[in-house]
Amino acid sequence: LKSAREISLPFTLLQLCGGTMWLVYGLILSLSAVIITNIFNVVLVCIILYAKVKYGKSTTPKDTKKTDATIR
Repeated sequence: LKSAREISLPFTLLQLCGGTMWLVYGLILSLSAVIITNIFNVVLVCIILYAKVKYGKSTTPKDTKKTDATIR
């Protein structure tokens, strides 16, 4: 449907911030499991954020065809 209105932008940004902080923490302490996990986390959240920005706007259909039910 290409609709992302249901995705919460504040929650997605908070999740991105948290994942980035965990990634920095893992890099500082050289914890490979934390680094790898949070690289995947940050990448996936960035994909969700991209979808939210691209498809999150509420748009009305440009081509609204009238069916028999709406004509009556």
